[in-house]
Amino acid sequence: MSIIGIDQGEVISPLLWTIYYDPLLAEINSLKMGYEIEHCFKSNVQSDQEEKLRINISSQSYMDDVT
Repeated sequence: MSIIGIDQGEVISPLLWTIYYDPLLAEINSLKMGYEIEHCFKSNVQSDQEEKLRINISSQSYMDDVT
């Protein structure tokens, strides 16, 4: 058991998230860092035409996983 950090469910957690992690994730997002996922698919199975979906994911985090 670690004595460093804040316990899950602590009432101060949302405040710390707003102060520290939200600006950090916003900066990472503005730098366009991360990875890109691309998927090709057919929207109509009777057609040979393919569509592409491309998404850039800069960061992910969950409030209860940040320690």
